[in-house]
Amino acid sequence: MENMDIEKKPKKKIWKKVLIYILLGVLTLGILAGGFVLYKYLFPTDKELFFYAIKNTLSDVGESEETEKFLKKTLVSVDTEGDFSTKKAADALSTAEIAVETLKTSNESKKTDISFNFLEQEFISSEYVKSGDDAYLKIPQLSDDGYIASDYPDILALITGSDNGADIEITDGLDKETFEEYTKEYIKKLYKNIPSEDFSSQKNGDIKIVTLKTDANRALYDVLKELKEDKEFCDFLYSQESLIASNYKKKHPYIGSFVSMPDKAEFSENYIKNIDDFIEKIEDAELKISFDVNKKRRIENVQILISTGGKSIYKINHSLQETGIEIYSDGKILLKIISKATTKTTVTNRTTSVLCDVNDFTKTKSENPKFVTFNVNTVTDTNVTQKIDVPKDYVDIRKISEAEKKDITNEASKKFVMMLAGFIASFVG
Repeated sequence: MENMDIEKKPKKKIWKKVLIYILLGVLTLGILAGGFVLYKYLFPTDKELFFYAIKNTLSDVGESEETEKFLKKTLVSVDTEGDFSTKKAADALSTAEIAVETLKTSNESKKTDISFNFLEQEFISSEYVKSGDDAYLKIPQLSDDGYIASDYPDILALITGSDNGADIEITDGLDKETFEEYTKEYIKKLYKNIPSEDFSSQKNGDIKIVTLKTDANRALYDVLKELKEDKEFCDFLYSQESLIASNYKKKHPYIGSFVSMPDKAEFSENYIKNIDDFIEKIEDAELKISFDVNKKRRIENVQILISTGGKSIYKINHSLQETGIEIYSDGKILLKIISKATTKTTVTNRTTSVLCDVNDFTKTKSENPKFVTFNVNTVTDTNVTQKIDVPKDYVDIRKISEAEKKDITNEASKKFVMMLAGFIASFVG
């Protein structure tokens, strides 16, 4: 018996040693693996940093909330240049000016004034006040009754002669999570498709400039081809566009009656055609993307250039202060957007210029461009001291008869048709 006990003891010691070695091995592997992951995170390659910055920056999108108080003034003017059919049309369009002033003192209190000036005269204007659940609207050119009061859907319905609109937002129900999943999946595919040697970087103080310079066709073709054949993603995009159109029709029944629901077959056809057109454009193109990445691995500045034969196709520059977008076809500019912002204390001044060739948007074949430039200047002040005065004299449409409502609608409709006829006549040469 004693001999048997003696024989068993060494076995227990051996198993203890084996368990210790296994635990040490697992612990060592864990430390090495963790250290490797930590090393890769702290000292990423240029390629890894490029995609880290995209992921981190996208995760921040949508987190900022609108300031509760602000005074925003926007002025939109129009310039024309190029081969317009008549000088009268070009001159008339150049006199168009839209002014919008919005004062918000809380989530429950807001006032917006809009005026549209044309041929140096006030064409139409409106005043809208929101106070709690009540809304007040005045459009002098369409009604002699001054302010009318109710909630916003009721007021819109009265002016347009439609049924009440639903209390929903245009983007209600959109599946943002699924869209983000698709985006992440295709970014992963793009990551695998681009070789590490196409990335480079250089330091500029606390900023690291990471650049991707590659053959656009080699980098994007496989991903675009898969995207083109991804019927599930195409169907998803169609469902989202259909939802937006449906929400719009519910929110604005009268105006929405002029908005048609997208046709699925036509949507799929355009989806494929747009990808095919893009693939054709980048066949011999070079893609260059530069990011200014800060210490938090967020993108501060973006530069994107797709060019072929030394000619630009797409050119984008973006930062918090300035954005520039240029789109070309056969070396000719089709669309150019420049937006600049400056902030001093509580005041932000943003100027935006949008130049487009009307021929391209109207699918008119012409060698001579027809340019229209929209100039937008917006000044926003978050240091608000003004108060919003709620109108005292108004017609409460919740307390008048259906016949009286119909009279207001008919009056507004007649005046609007006359105004619209005068507006169109201004463009006839």
